[in-house]
Amino acid sequence: MIAGRALLASAAVLAAGCGPVVWPEVRYVALGDSITGTLDSDTWPRFFVDLLDISDEALAAEGSGGRTAAGGFERLNEILDLGTYPDATVLIYFLGGADVIDFIASIDPALTTAVSDGQFMFGDALNALLDDVHTVMLATLKLAQAAGLDIYVATYFSLPAGVAPCGALGGAALSNDQAMRMNEYVELLNKVIRDLTVEFGATLIDLRLADETLLGPPTHFADCTHPSKRGAEIIAAHFAETLRAN
Repeated sequence: MIAGRALLASAAVLAAGCGPVVWPEVRYVALGDSITGTLDSDTWPRFFVDLLDISDEALAAEGSGGRTAAGGFERLNEILDLGTYPDATVLIYFLGGADVIDFIASIDPALTTAVSDGQFMFGDALNALLDDVHTVMLATLKLAQAAGLDIYVATYFSLPAGVAPCGALGGAALSNDQAMRMNEYVELLNKVIRDLTVEFGATLIDLRLADETLLGPPTHFADCTHPSKRGAEIIAAHFAETLRAN
């Protein structure tokens, strides 16, 4: 319904000639990258609304492909400044993956060297990236806290070998060794997310707990970094389970 919501918003802006459009029916804001996507795509929010037994209108799926942590800060700041979702009560924050993928693409797109390898030459740059991600995430959560939102923060699931395409990382599919190296980066990002969640007092949604199910059949992934429809259903179940428990 988000596509319809966007069209209605455009029409309202044109009709009014000025002023922000608000959606008072929204209670949950899911801020993420392309894994989050929108409600009119087969990403986890599409299934989350059914599992949590809420209407489509109660969830704003604010996912955008390639969105970094800094992009998430900018988008949340914009949402709050404009009062887009004035009655929202919950933020589901799921970002950081694009930052890591962009970093890998810039220094080792073929994933030839493991972070744990003594030959890895980019440790200082990686630590600087993770520090920056932590800083931006913390600033974003402070914005959400100041707005009175309950905050849930998600880690990333592990990525599979043998699933094509993998254009974002420069190959047709990840080999077993490449997947192992990629998941070292994932775990470093997840440590930042877990530490931040404890530091800030937010609620953690640990999607690494989905690995046992998600990394089963290769059909759970559409490509090497994005879940398929079935994979999105598995992820949505973990989101919904955590929110129901809190």
